[in-house]
Amino acid sequence: MTAPATAFHSLQVQAKIFIAALLLAAALFSIPAPAQASSLTGSQVEAIIGLLVSFGADQTIIDNVNIVLGGQTSGGVVITAEQQPVNSLVPLFEEGNRVVVTNNLTVRAAPSTSGTAIGIQPRGNIGVITGGPTSANGYIWWRVNWNTGPDGWSVQDYMQKTRGEVVYSFISAPAFGPSPLTVEFSVTGDISNMLSIDFGDGTSASCSSDHCSSSSLWRYSHTYTTPGTFETKLLGSDPSSCNEAGTICTADLSQRRILGIATINVLATVEIPTPVFKTFSLHPTSIKEGESSTLVWNVANAKKCILKASDGTEIKDLIWVGSRMLAPTRTMTYTLQCINNDLFGNDGPAVSRSVTITVMPGAVTDFSANITGGTVPLPVAFTYRLNVASSCSAGYYSLSFGDENWAAGDVQQKVSWNAGACAPITQTITHTYTTPGIYLAQLNNPGIALLGSAKITVATGVAVTATVTLPGTTADDIVVADANSGTAPFPVTFSFLLNRTASCAEGAYNIYFGDENWGAGDTATRATWGANSCAKSIQTLTHTYTQKGIYKMQIFDTSSGAGVFAGSETITVLSAPSASAQFDYVSAYSSAFNSHLAAVATVIIMTPLDIVTDVLSDLFFAAGIY
Repeated sequence: MTAPATAFHSLQVQAKIFIAALLLAAALFSIPAPAQASSLTGSQVEAIIGLLVSFGADQTIIDNVNIVLGGQTSGGVVITAEQQPVNSLVPLFEEGNRVVVTNNLTVRAAPSTSGTAIGIQPRGNIGVITGGPTSANGYIWWRVNWNTGPDGWSVQDYMQKTRGEVVYSFISAPAFGPSPLTVEFSVTGDISNMLSIDFGDGTSASCSSDHCSSSSLWRYSHTYTTPGTFETKLLGSDPSSCNEAGTICTADLSQRRILGIATINVLATVEIPTPVFKTFSLHPTSIKEGESSTLVWNVANAKKCILKASDGTEIKDLIWVGSRMLAPTRTMTYTLQCINNDLFGNDGPAVSRSVTITVMPGAVTDFSANITGGTVPLPVAFTYRLNVASSCSAGYYSLSFGDENWAAGDVQQKVSWNAGACAPITQTITHTYTTPGIYLAQLNNPGIALLGSAKITVATGVAVTATVTLPGTTADDIVVADANSGTAPFPVTFSFLLNRTASCAEGAYNIYFGDENWGAGDTATRATWGANSCAKSIQTLTHTYTQKGIYKMQIFDTSSGAGVFAGSETITVLSAPSASAQFDYVSAYSSAFNSHLAAVATVIIMTPLDIVTDVLSDLFFAAGIY
């Protein structure tokens, strides 16, 4: 056909279309125009398309007339004409793909513009590719099984592949419990704004753009107030109903589907039994510092207990029955709090009981010295307690050793503690006395009270041999006397081994000279050594006997607590001998017999004095009379 002929033919076609349009307009406007687009039945649509064909319009022109489903309840249609996008001859799909309509799409019985038009699929409708591709009339055709409406062949240009099937996770926690029960629902997957949750109790919630748009997680809490079993459903036209860009999704509620189900069991509220203390005792209620007390408890209807002290410390996760050893350093109140709960972990009311442990000063006194006498230089370790009132505020004490030279500017030692130290603090300080004398060391709370004192006797030093071997001693007897007999007053120097077992721990001896007057308050003499003195050493003590008699000097090792006999010496003290050598032995040895003789007779023995002394001394010692 020549160009003029082609042009003429086109004009003829356009004229026929124009005439058809006029006929169509006449058909439409022969009825009073309503406020909305006029409705046509499906048969009328087919008649119009047939009319266009009869006037010579080709199928391309007919397909470019877009027939849109109207919103009429009668199911009628409205014809609108609009320019369509340029089609593509490249297949974009394959069988099994889900597709969504991007613009109102004609469905035909055959893959051709000459195929019978059997319906229109609206924008947003979903279908599955079941056949194709076929190329005809400048289009790629696919057979589609649509969710709703007629199935058939449609051109590729007005369809897009959906995002694909989306898997959702719908989790509820907890899934059961007593009312009121608050459940948190978690939805994971490709969230769309069309998701909603039907809680099964007559209420629901929709995912809003504020907290779930373009997100992969949606959380929502709901409280069930009545007992029962509720089937909660996650509903929505999931994103697989949208094109890949997410710009076209179906809003047809009839296509919404169940994406997940959660069953919630709400139980009737059950009262939680209150714990009851059956046993709660403390023994003893008063202890000395360093001692302990035992707390015993038995609490019915209790699942867990916690022990709280008045200083803020806590012992958690105790069971309903048990015991606990407590050793506070100061007076302390303890409170045992117990709670019961149900099977779901809900706590009931808590009950508690309290008890107080009174702590009294123990073995550590407010002020003490490790030794009270010795020779110069004499180091003395003083142990004292600060903050004996257990105050939590700062304070200080003054400490004097008794040998200060005030004229030379010596001052008392200041010992202090900081705020927050709420318990007594035990400290030790060592002071060395370098001058013989008797000194009184004191610990004072300035202007308030004397807290303690210790009398320290310092004698002139006695030179001792450097060796630790003391002649005349054995492993069982560590002491020797420089003389065993003499006339009163009779000074005797005793030499003995300190630390007889060569231990590295501190230790002490009790020394008895045999002439102590216990009724007058005499006490044993102490000899001590400090820790880390790992070798034996020699010490000397001089004692003067002023009364005639036979005395047994003894040493007991008290390092282990109980006194262990460590050695002895027998000392005989006589009056100065007279010229007649007469001697009243009953009177001389009355202190030795110590009233052990039921009856005595006065005997005048005219015998050399030294012989009688030796014989009687051995006799009395063998008899246990010293």
